[in-house]
Amino acid sequence: MTVASAIMYVIANSFPILGINLQGNGNAVTLLKAVHDLWNQGMPIVSSLTFVTAILVPALELGMMLYLLIPLSLGRVPAGVNVIMRFLRTIKPWGMIEVFMLGILVSLVKLVQDFSIIPGVALWSFACLTLLLAALASTFSHYDVWACIDAQNHGTGE
Repeated sequence: MTVASAIMYVIANSFPILGINLQGNGNAVTLLKAVHDLWNQGMPIVSSLTFVTAILVPALELGMMLYLLIPLSLGRVPAGVNVIMRFLRTIKPWGMIEVFMLGILVSLVKLVQDFSIIPGVALWSFACLTLLLAALASTFSHYDVWACIDAQNHGTGE
């Protein structure tokens, strides 16, 4: 699930979330472009919060989980596991993809009255990512990771 989440994350941040069409004039926007536009429109706090909660924290969380879980699945304990596990617990509340997704859905409902909305690939990827992250949150156990690390350390004589 972590690998699938990472793939969905890359797709969601690489392609347009949605396109807006008004009388033949269209525009499509990616999440990073939206963050950039918010900054340029004089909303640095909203831009920064969006960047941190929807881009940076999920990337860090998925990257660290991959860093931990891939070596563990291969029978190795990655370096710096203590720091990574602590950091994962610290940043977990700041990843708010599901709140971001809810905001997109509310915005779409309001915009559909005035514009022709074309859902982009990233919108569907964010929807899948939301479900995958919820599944990861319910199945990822710090205790299980520590038990696996302990078992591997005792199995190798460390």
